Amino acid sequence: MDAWLPFRVDFLAESPVHIGSHDLGMIRRTRYYVPARVVWGAVTSHLSPSLAKGLVPPQMYKVTRSQVGQCLRTTHFFPVFGGEECTPIFDPGCGLRYGRYREEALECLLVSSQTTTALAPESLTAEPGALHETEFLSPRSRSGGKLGFRGYVILRGIEPDLVWDALAKISVGADRHYGWGRLAMDGHPQQQGQIFSRFRVLGWDGPDPVVEQTDVASGVPSHVIAEKEQSSCYGDLEVVGGLDWDAGRGAGQERVENRLCWAPGSRFPAGTRFSIEPEGVWRVATGSPKTDPRRV
Repeated sequence: MDAWLPFRVDFLAESPVHIGSHDLGMIRRTRYYVPARVVWGAVTSHLSPSLAKGLVPPQMYKVTRSQVGQCLRTTHFFPVFGGEECTPIFDPGCGLRYGRYREEALECLLVSSQTTTALAPESLTAEPGALHETEFLSPRSRSGGKLGFRGYVILRGIEPDLVWDALAKISVGADRHYGWGRLAMDGHPQQQGQIFSRFRVLGWDGPDPVVEQTDVASGVPSHVIAEKEQSSCYGDLEVVGGLDWDAGRGAGQERVENRLCWAPGSRFPAGTRFSIEPEGVWRVATGSPKTDPRRV
């Protein structure tokens, strides 16, 4: 069986990016990062024509999803600007930080908003209750630097250039039809031995890649499935779900099962091992995965 090979991938934002979080009154909040499942969806969509030739959309999606699940994993992609990687960590003293920035400081640097409303066609006046404000991550921060995103793609049994072609220019998040969410790869992906510099990759020939946390002072850069015995962990909890393809009704019509997870930035003991599931959620791994001594 082929080994899992991790690559660091960098994007530059070419337009505003809105990744839906939750609504606060009339305000549509955005996340400050691009979830793994969003990138996974973009890759799956672009690879469908080459991996499932001759099939109609429902079967094409099912076949592509199965094949991508066997050969590709992706992490969340976190902001990078001014050369600084802003991965999250839960600090007991001040809450969530992204790199050296507290959450409100990062928001001040990156988040802007746009107010819109729907018009009644017969009068061209605003429809009652239709006013809303949408937050977005600006392609340029208020300090003047370009906004980038950094994450990792882990591959086996697939030609990397096929994936890089799919990721060269992708659109993510909401309002893509209006030009939002455009990302372009910044440079060629680089093969790595670690993920986010603090997670050593193990289990190179297993069904899922396994990573080991090497630094207790770092937060886990992913959603991690919450389980009863994780009393030594601390951070925020979040329900993770989504929408998927329904064979009868099309895209976004099937609700994905909700799972309770530790939010990105939550802290686990050093030495904790995590397996990475097909759509990017992490799970605390059990057993002793085989380590490739060439990469330790």
